[in-house]
Amino acid sequence: HCMEVTPFSSYPLNNLGLLHFEYAEDSFASTAQGKAYFEQSRRKAQYMLSANAVDYWRLFDLITADIALDDRTWEEVQESINQMMDYQPVRADLEKLYGGLERLSRSPYPPKLVQQAMDYLQPHIAQP
Repeated sequence: HCMEVTPFSSYPLNNLGLLHFEYAEDSFASTAQGKAYFEQSRRKAQYMLSANAVDYWRLFDLITADIALDDRTWEEVQESINQMMDYQPVRADLEKLYGGLERLSRSPYPPKLVQQAMDYLQPHIAQP
């Protein structure tokens, strides 16, 4: 239903992907379904960024999807994080991105770059 209400938003797809990663060992969830949601989220985020490159919320979704899908290099993920930081998101917003990455890190099958991304973001969140 969320995709009908917000058809151009990557946000609800990202949240569905996170849920599937978090509960991958439960009968109602799977990382395969989570990755399918993250693929859709990434496509929508890329589309929205092509229209408005200053939308750091879509960069949040793109970064999370790229990490979850395990198909980007650290340099590519780091470039997206740096681009997002150029827009100077407030700490409370960065904490939301960090929280999503924490959820991925607690997955029974955490993506390989998730901890590195969290470590990279940590100094920006720790600032007063």
